[in-house]
Amino acid sequence: MLSVYYRAVVFKDAIWLMTGFLRSAEGYVLERTLDGCGDVIEFFVTPSCAEEFEEIMTLFVRKNMVFWYKQMPNRLLHEGIVSADAEQDHLSC
Repeated sequence: MLSVYYRAVVFKDAIWLMTGFLRSAEGYVLERTLDGCGDVIEFFVTPSCAEEFEEIMTLFVRKNMVFWYKQMPNRLLHEGIVSADAEQDHLSC
């Protein structure tokens, strides 16, 4: 099963804190900068962790660390990088 894909605009002064927090839970989420400016981040979240991820991101929005976030179609699927039947749910909460 493919990861659930999210995109967010993160306030630059909060990027390291946010990514450090998310990385502290190993196997939970993979994040990477999507643009050259560094404020648009994409997230690949284990499907079983998507609800918890959204709760955390909502908290980040309330704390003015994240401007907005949104679940979107997985760009790797739409760009033909992976197939729809790819088994990628190797991560767990």
